[in-house]
Amino acid sequence: MAFRMVPLLAAAFALLLPVIPAVADGKPYMVVEGDTFYGISRRLQVPATVLQSFNAINDPAKLRPGMVLKVPSVHEVRKGDTLYGIARQAGVPLDELLGINGLKSSSPIKPGDRLYLPAGARSTAVAATAKPVDFSKPHPAGGSMMWPHAGTRAPFQGRVLGSGSLQGISFVGNRGDPVFSATSGEVKWAAPYFIYGKTVLIKTSDGHLLLYAGNEELLVRVGDLVTPGMEIARLGTSPQGGGARLIFSVHGRAGEYVDPEKYLGNG
Repeated sequence: MAFRMVPLLAAAFALLLPVIPAVADGKPYMVVEGDTFYGISRRLQVPATVLQSFNAINDPAKLRPGMVLKVPSVHEVRKGDTLYGIARQAGVPLDELLGINGLKSSSPIKPGDRLYLPAGARSTAVAATAKPVDFSKPHPAGGSMMWPHAGTRAPFQGRVLGSGSLQGISFVGNRGDPVFSATSGEVKWAAPYFIYGKTVLIKTSDGHLLLYAGNEELLVRVGDLVTPGMEIARLGTSPQGGGARLIFSVHGRAGEYVDPEKYLGNG
């Protein structure tokens, strides 16, 4: 039978999500087995040197499971921003903002630059504004979703926890390939799932769920807001064999399977 997201996979997610720490911008990060400063910095999109400085750790080798790292909030510079204005908006002294970013008061900034905010700063983040996918009708020509991977694709049918099956598209790639978000939305799951390796589940603003499975490294965490084309993971070798494969699946608000090819267009 066709896979129903609500009674099967969503039910498992609902049970497990409360115990997964939602490390959002500026929130502490607990080090787990296998973590490195480099890996954490890529996941949080904060340079390793900034993390080390922010936590007064001179020797990266001293990183240990269970340690709690302070993570600086990030402000993405927008049109019209000034260093003084950002500091005032964040509620921090200008000299502290300059110090953590290695800037001077006269340093130029431009839209798209990322500035790290000192401890205790107020959030200056804004919600993702990318136009959501219109799932009310297919877009067979140009498509309204971005391709999550450029590899050769084929229909996929697999197992899930329980008695259902998982439908989707399988993309054949290479270990380490970037995996991109097809839409804007919020990360609801970022962890291993069943036999599919590390998996990302993203919920769109209208309630659709997009699943990206078969990853070796995750670059997002629960609670992150993503936009189309944002790199969210790195592909890994499939636990089921057959090399590196991305499993991509879309489900509607009622749990029904939605054929992604109707919205991805010609790729």
